[in-house]
Amino acid sequence: RLASLLNPGGVVFFVGIEPIGKVDGPEKVYNEILQQIESAKRLGGEEPTRNVPATFINESLDRLGLSVFSSVHFPIIPTLDDVRETTNGGKRWIEESRALKPDIKKQYTAKLDDLVKRTARVAKVGAVFAREYQYIVAAELP
Repeated sequence: RLASLLNPGGVVFFVGIEPIGKVDGPEKVYNEILQQIESAKRLGGEEPTRNVPATFINESLDRLGLSVFSSVHFPIIPTLDDVRETTNGGKRWIEESRALKPDIKKQYTAKLDDLVKRTARVAKVGAVFAREYQYIVAAELP
């Protein structure tokens, strides 16, 4: 269906985030924060985030007869402030959730607070490379 919406020479762009890979070291803490927030949302009945790898997008576009002419990855390097903002957004979601019981909310919030403290010890100044990537894939209909 996508190919039928494009004229020959028409271009389409896909912007996404690669699934978070397993990591060790300091960057693991940020990924744990993201996983805790995702876990709370799943428990609260929200659909899980489904990040699709760029390779899947490239292969799918190729099967559709589109020509991928650019595929670029950009590392996501959150600062400590970014980590705190992400965590606070997750905590707000948890607090506002009607599906989570108060004791569950308290456990998730405490775990997120602990993870932010661990991140602060690791990051002190600057960014934390989280081994997470955004991508832009550009393709055209020949």
